[in-house]
Parts: sequence; C-alpha cells; structure tokens
Amino acid sequence: MKIPELLNGEFIDSFAAVRLKHCKITKERLIADAETDKLFAIMLVLPYPRAKEGSLFASFSTIPDYHAYFTKYLSEKLSKLEIFNNKYMRVFSDHSPIDERDAACRAGLGVMGDNGLFISHSHGSFVFLGEIICNLSEEELEREGVPIGCVIPVECLHCSACAAACPAGCIGHGKNLCVSHLTQKKGHLSDIEADIIRKSKYVWGCDICALACPMNKAIKEAEYNPYFLKRSINIEKYSDIEEMSEEEYSSWPFSWRKKEVIKRNFDLYGSDNTEGGNI
Repeated sequence: MKIPELLNGEFIDSFAAVRLKHCKITKERLIADAETDKLFAIMLVLPYPRAKEGSLFASFSTIPDYHAYFTKYLSEKLSKLEIFNNKYMRVFSDHSPIDERDAACRAGLGVMGDNGLFISHSHGSFVFLGEIICNLSEEELEREGVPIGCVIPVECLHCSACAAACPAGCIGHGKNLCVSHLTQKKGHLSDIEADIIRKSKYVWGCDICALACPMNKAIKEAEYNPYFLKRSINIEKYSDIEEMSEEEYSSWPFSWRKKEVIKRNFDLYGSDNTEGGNI
C-alpha cells in the first residue's frame, strides 16, 4: 500500500509535501533527533463535521480528540507502510515543530483567512491539520504519488464578512478578545471579556467567523472519517460535563482545561443555564 491509498482510506483526500526548510519552524526541539535539511512535511487536511445549529460548543470540540487521532491512530497505521522502513517518520498535529497553517498554504492546499484560520481549497476551514514529517527523498515521494508543493502563501478574499460577524470585533486587531480564546482562558474574566462570551452564545470555542466566510459556504458536504462519526456530543448544561468521569472527560478536545473553566463560562449565562436552561 502506498501513502495516498492509506490516506484516502482515512478520508484524507487533500495532502501535499513541502520541504521543511521552506516552513516556519517553531519548535525545533520536537525534531532534534533528525537532520532538518533532509526532511519533508507531508501536510494533511482532514475535514470534520459541523456542530448542530445552536450548539454551545464549537464544532471541533464536539467530536473525539483529533490530537489522539493523528499522533496515535494514524501514526500507527503509517508506521506499518513499507516505504517508512528504516526511515525517520513522525506524525504531529497542533503540538507541532512547524507553523501548520503556513506550511499547508505553502504546500498549495489552501489560503490564510483574515480571521487567522486556514481555509482549505477542498473543505474550507472546518478541517484539522496534521503532518507527516519524514526523510523520504523527493524521488521517493514522487514514486509514492505524493505531490510536492512550494508556493508563496496566498490570502483569502478579504471580504470582511468574518470581521463583521465577530462579536468581539477583534479580527485584524489581535486575538486577545477572540471568543474562542476567551472561552479557553483560565482564571478571572474582565467584564468586557464576559460580555463578549455572552454575546457569542458559546461556552467553548467559536464558529461564528468560519460560518460567515463565503469560502466556507461554497464548500460541499464532505465524507467524514468514521473516527469522528462514531460518537459526538451535544452539551446543553453544565451537569452534562459534571457527570462525566475523568476518563470520559479526557477523551474530548476541551479536556485540556479543567471542568471549572467550562463551569465559569456556563455561569456567565446565569444559574438557569448551569442547571439546564436555555442560553
């Protein structure tokens, strides 16, 4: 089996390699055991389903943790391919040695949006990015059928739809007031920060700017990896979180913060919602 065949079987139909030296290396320590100048990053675009309308949690957080998918599940499958025998190969997602959005753009897979999101040509911005960092040669990649790109990253339409929709008015002005950032921030929130979260109607993350983007509206519904379809979550009240065991809680993408942060966010909408009312 070749790399594209395995990836297509995982519903990853958008991928391309880029030389690591053309990427922005942000955490070189993660690949300190390799000769950097010989490495390629095979960038992977994996679409995920959008949350139901009115969800209090952003789409990425309503399905099983994507970090585990890339670094454990997919990594194990790739390691069994003959092409990687006696080769350097590591799989990353999010906690990565490179700026993944920039690298995916350089690989020719999409553009960077004004809202800071990567927008893939194939599936819009409702995607997870991962990468296979390996020391396959250019010739080996070509024989495998992996396209090689190295383009100057391009930007989005600059239509301002995301900026107009953002309840924080923060697009183009830094991300400190971004709803997704604020809902994941630990500790005390200022009155301004609390008001922004209330206005958003979100408890964790935010899809507002992505849903407003015309480049997303033009994207057709994708086929999704069964890994992300075998279960999903619809949290309507804090007790849905409180009743989770630690093992269950740790399986969701929001578990990197303690439950207290989510309770704080629910509490912003009043005690009725903490107990199960509507926002």
